Amino acid sequence: MRVSIFVIAKNEEENLPSCLKSVKRIASEIIVVDTGSTDKTVEVARQFGAKVFNYLWDGNFANARNFAMSKCKGDWIIMLDADEYFDEKSIPIIRKAIQSSHPKKNDAIAALLLNIDTDTGNTIDSVVSVRIFRNSSRVHFVGRVHERLLHVDGSPIVVIGPIENLIIYHTGYSKREKERKDKGNRNLELLLREYEENPYSSDICAYIASTYLILNKYNQGLDFAWRAEKYNNYQGYSHREKNLFNILLAMRSMGMPLIEIKKVAEESILKFPDYPDYYVFIAEYYMESNQLHDAIASYEIAIRNVKKGIGLQSALMSKQASVYESLALCQYYLMKKEDALLNFFLSLKTDKYSFVSLKMIIKIFRDKELKLCLDLLNQIYDFQKIKDLLYVLKAALLEHHIQIIDYIHGYLIEKTGVPDYEVAATKAFDLQDYEAASKYFVKMHMSNPASYPAIAYTLCKWYMEEVATEYSYLKLKGYFSQITQEENESHLLFDDENWVILELIKVCVRYGRLDIIERLDNAIERLQLQLEVATLLYEYEQYEEAYYYYHQFVQLGIDIPEMTALNILNRMGMCCLCKGQDEIAIQAYEEALRINPTDYRPYEYLYLIYSKNDDIDGCREIINRGINFISDSPFFHEMSKKF
Repeated sequence: MRVSIFVIAKNEEENLPSCLKSVKRIASEIIVVDTGSTDKTVEVARQFGAKVFNYLWDGNFANARNFAMSKCKGDWIIMLDADEYFDEKSIPIIRKAIQSSHPKKNDAIAALLLNIDTDTGNTIDSVVSVRIFRNSSRVHFVGRVHERLLHVDGSPIVVIGPIENLIIYHTGYSKREKERKDKGNRNLELLLREYEENPYSSDICAYIASTYLILNKYNQGLDFAWRAEKYNNYQGYSHREKNLFNILLAMRSMGMPLIEIKKVAEESILKFPDYPDYYVFIAEYYMESNQLHDAIASYEIAIRNVKKGIGLQSALMSKQASVYESLALCQYYLMKKEDALLNFFLSLKTDKYSFVSLKMIIKIFRDKELKLCLDLLNQIYDFQKIKDLLYVLKAALLEHHIQIIDYIHGYLIEKTGVPDYEVAATKAFDLQDYEAASKYFVKMHMSNPASYPAIAYTLCKWYMEEVATEYSYLKLKGYFSQITQEENESHLLFDDENWVILELIKVCVRYGRLDIIERLDNAIERLQLQLEVATLLYEYEQYEEAYYYYHQFVQLGIDIPEMTALNILNRMGMCCLCKGQDEIAIQAYEEALRINPTDYRPYEYLYLIYSKNDDIDGCREIINRGINFISDSPFFHEMSKKF
């Protein structure tokens, strides 16, 4: 059975070799239709034994493809763009699919097309695309751009697939390729011409919407996406599912209220319950509303549906790492650390440069055996590569995991022979060798002037004083001036004493030296920085110290907005919960509910406390109270059935 390959190309000397090489083993003939190249496209095509035909470009891709079809002699045709190529394992699958289809009545075979960003190697999204079809006078292409195959009488063709593991890679939506070809503006011009001729086509409106989104013109994109939905006469494979996704994407990009986005997502799920991307928008709404159990459920459905989404135009294939990471963060905040650890790991398995996931894994392993953490990291990173070593080291330094810092730094010294100043400073500080640490901080600041090493140097000089002194802003300002230049921006920052206090605390927390905060207590009280200090300590998970300063702030009796009061009470509750002081946590959460019974957070954590203590009555009571005020929580409704 003969198979013809055809490619439409213009100035594709770089991409064409990969394209033609991927299909050479299956091709009975290769047809390249050149639309006006000025580079070596024609020469490259002939090197692969292709028959080259010139075509005067008329601004219509369907016409060019029909011209290419007319030159094909094979029983079946495979159509590729020059910036596309088949996965190597797909060739035997193509042969098998064609052989099994030949005696049947289907016109074409669908494959999964993955849009790849060549700059990062990541998948942008996936689409189902018809690229293999019978060579028949009964079918032809229509459409100036995003052309599609139909019967000549206008009826849809019969397609099987997408065939499992039949994969085409497309690099044309990489940033470099989009800039080189200016695809967005080119396609938009052609689509708008087609829209003038056929303004009520959902497919054309949906294509225009997608193109506007690529060009970051969200208002216009949303307008055309809604038009496509209004006409609802889609013919393209899974076009409606993708268009509904584009509506949600445009709404999010325009900053529209999450409750409105959630409503559209829920309506979309009713139409296409297996489409994974819609659930992510709902999860984002729940996260914003602090409904962590509900967010977890939506993220988990999205992940389960990714495989089902292979046959749809899903963008989630490129977003799996961030979805795993968001799911893990929800679990971490609900103190489900083992579940969180698994999903942070899966996030890194999907994209090893998900920095938050790496940092959180190192944080969770801080109190565990070093070997366990290294075994896990070795499954993801190649410690023979300097880039991977530096990446892990950066996270370990931020989390002040001295054992990992030592381990990674040893590898780096072995490979480069050059010590890392930040590592040396960290280790010296940890050993209370403040003189050595201060010298390394100076070197850090000389190589990259910034406030952090200057503040760290100032802290070292304070510690180096023979007699532990009380805080003196003027004295610290003098130390700071030793390392910074007068005209340096960070020098100007030191004129703000509030900034100085908070930056000192950040450095102390980073190096695990909270004793310095006691020396700052009088200054914190004088400047009334209790709330800012408490919030900073809370974000660094220093719960005991955070609770102390939140409590100090509350005692001041300052009139504050309701939302600020709720945030403080919820955080005080979390501080107590993490310290094992459940009764005090319950008091804080109940006070928050007294102020605003529609705040979801207290219900969630009160349920957590009662559940942990096997208090069935407490669980039932808090769930029933929650449903009365927050009726849109699936978790509350599920738990109410349980109790």
